[in-house]
Amino acid sequence: MFDELLDEDPYLLDRDVHVAQKAKLEQLQNIVVDVVQNKFPDLAEFTQSKVAQITNPAMVRTGYLMFVEVSLKKLASPIFSGSPQRTLNSPEAH
Repeated sequence: MFDELLDEDPYLLDRDVHVAQKAKLEQLQNIVVDVVQNKFPDLAEFTQSKVAQITNPAMVRTGYLMFVEVSLKKLASPIFSGSPQRTLNSPEAH
C-alpha cells in the first residue's frame, strides 16, 4: 500500500522524469564529446566545455547531426568531386 502511494506521488513522478531527462542529456553530451575526441582530439576539451552548457537534448542532438553531416561531406567530397578516377581496367592501374 505504501509503495502504491509512492508510485503515484506527483513529486516523485516528476523527479523520476527529470532524472531520466538528465541522464539522456548526459548520454548525448558524452556521445558528442567521444566522437569529437576520436576525430579531433585537440578539440575534445573545448567541446566538452561547450556541450556542458547546452541543457536541451534536442540542441545537443542537432549539433551532433550537423557535425556528422559536415564530416560525411568532407569524407565524400574527393569521391564526388568530378575528377577522373582510375579504374581497374585503365592502363595506369596495371
